[in-house]
Amino acid sequence: MKIRDQNASIAPVKVTNTAKINVYGRFIKEASVTFYIIDKSADLMVVKTCDKSQLQIGELLTYTLKVTNNGPFDATNVILKDLLPQQLEIVFINAPSIPYIIDNGIVTFEIGSLEKAEIVLVTIAVKPSKAGTIENFSWVSASEFDPNPYNNYSKVAAIVVSPPSRGIIFLP
Repeated sequence: MKIRDQNASIAPVKVTNTAKINVYGRFIKEASVTFYIIDKSADLMVVKTCDKSQLQIGELLTYTLKVTNNGPFDATNVILKDLLPQQLEIVFINAPSIPYIIDNGIVTFEIGSLEKAEIVLVTIAVKPSKAGTIENFSWVSASEFDPNPYNNYSKVAAIVVSPPSRGIIFLP
């Protein structure tokens, strides 16, 4: 059974302690120390990979997104977003038991709760419609304070080339 304090604050609370030194009523020095009290935190991390670094127009490209809760507490209201470039057509999405919506090229996965050390995998398969370098960005967030926000983002790139042309040879 899980027991959670629903009333606990989840944002850090800033506390500043200031000391003033007075000698015979004359001000000499002032010093302050600021620290943060954090009731709950969850270090979420997203790592994105793709199965090809180079492919042809119309060829299948598969992205795998791995979301991990590194703790120290469970995370709630976890949201994973993936920004797909315009030249990509979604072929399929594999996100077992995770509801998602697609709006304006952004796929939003509503993961919900993620226990400490829990991992979620999502797969997105796409086909590119034009040549060039495609960069794909993902990011993850939750209600809890994240002590390491730098691992909440992930990016991969792939190069899309035109298929070789099939030349017609004219013989004299």
